[in-house]
Formats: sequence, structure tokens, C-alpha cells
Amino acid sequence: MRKYLFSHILLFLLFFLLLGLTSTSELFAHELGYRQTLVKTLQKNPLLTREYLDTVFGNPMLHAHMAQRAPECDELLKNLEKSNDDFKLTGKRSLEMGAEFYENNKDIFIKTEKETTVTPSYILGILRVETYFGICTGMYPVLPRLYQLYVKSPKKRNFARYQIEAFLEIAQTNKWDPYLFLGSHAGAMGLFQFLPTSIKNYAVDGDRDGAINLHNPADCIPSIARYLVVNHWKRNKRASVWNYNQDKEYVDRVIAYAERITQEIRIK
Repeated sequence: MRKYLFSHILLFLLFFLLLGLTSTSELFAHELGYRQTLVKTLQKNPLLTREYLDTVFGNPMLHAHMAQRAPECDELLKNLEKSNDDFKLTGKRSLEMGAEFYENNKDIFIKTEKETTVTPSYILGILRVETYFGICTGMYPVLPRLYQLYVKSPKKRNFARYQIEAFLEIAQTNKWDPYLFLGSHAGAMGLFQFLPTSIKNYAVDGDRDGAINLHNPADCIPSIARYLVVNHWKRNKRASVWNYNQDKEYVDRVIAYAERITQEIRIK
């Protein structure tokens, strides 16, 4: 009786093991099909050779953290604001950090304003609200995260494809390792939190060293200014910030900080 029961338990476990392997293989085949379609589409871009794409999408790191949720920067920054009044939007330390960032990059701000008419206060407002001047610029591996969106989110598949293509173009142009970059859940990166398509279309090599540095104020400050100018800065400042991030609370916070930091800059 025991032998009979034991054999049935083994058959039962074997059945579920085979079922699990079948499900895994089906999942792999499903993901592989999407990957092949993606590579075939990206290969049409003259900057992205088949050899390069095979190397990128054959890297085991493509699946790194795909099942994990990283902390969101906006959550972390909100918690920082809650922890101490000085770190709130127009709190003492928040304004000091803005003034310090301005002083450390004053020449870049002055040059950028002269060339674009974009005032330093609005750029500081965006940098404060987006990343708190670089405290948090994102914790998701950008390429794996965008690939996850492509495979698992049908409604975001086209968005993810365009972002992946732009990201790989930029990586090739700037000689980046595509697996070394962290960003937001949507793939936004750097001090300015540009999506790859925005980096491609708006980012400026401000220090003219031949590459875009996502964390260098010399590149980020004029890049933000260019984005605002293209999005109707001279006609409507609020609308230009809205185009940067289409959220009313975001726009209100950027403008509130911009208006307050202006006083700090003038004092200094």
C-alpha cells in the first residue's frame, strides 16, 4: 500500500514538473517571438546592425530585474520631503540646494539664458522636481525595463519599441554600454529625466566633448532649455513646462519653486 501510494505521489509530482516545464517553454517561445520581431524591426535602422542587435539582445542581463519592482524616485523624494520640513519644495534646505546648484553652474546658466531666453529659475524648478538635483535619477536598468514593457504590456508596445530604438541609437552614437544605465519605470534618465526619444531629439552637447552626459550640468542645463524653447517657451511658459510633464501638480510645483528660488539667487 505504501509502495503504491509512493508511486502515485511520484507520478503526481512528475506531472506538475512536466506541466511547469511546458509552461516555461511556452513562455520562453512567446518572449522569443517578440524578441525576434523587435530585432527584425530595429534592423531597418542603419545605425543598428544585426550583429550589434544580436549582441545586445543575447546578453543575459536583458532579463535582469524584469520581475522586480524598483523603488520609484518620486516616492523616495516625497518621503524625503515628509521627513523634514527643510526638504519640502520651498523648504530651507531645498532652496539652499537650488542656490548651490546655480552658483556651481552659474556660467552655464548665464550662457544658456543668453542663447535661449530660458531663465535659470525654471530650469532649477525642473531639476528640483524631477530628481532633487540628482539625489534620485532612477533605479530601473533602462534597456531591460523597456524590453519588459515591450513584451508584457501590449498597450505600451509601440512606446517601448520607439524608446528602445532611440536608446540603442544614442548608445551607439555615444559609445555607451546599454546595460550600464538606470532610469525611471518608463525609461527616463539623467538629471533632466529625458526619455530616450527626447534625448535623441533635444539633448545638447553643451561642453562640446563629442558625447551627451546625462549627469553633467553642462549638457543637461542647455538640453532642458532647448526642450522648453521647442515647446513654446516664448509664447507660454506654463505650457512649455506642461509639455515637459503633462501633470498639473508637476507644473504647479515647478513654477512655485521657480518663483521662490528667484529670490534666493538674487540675494546671493
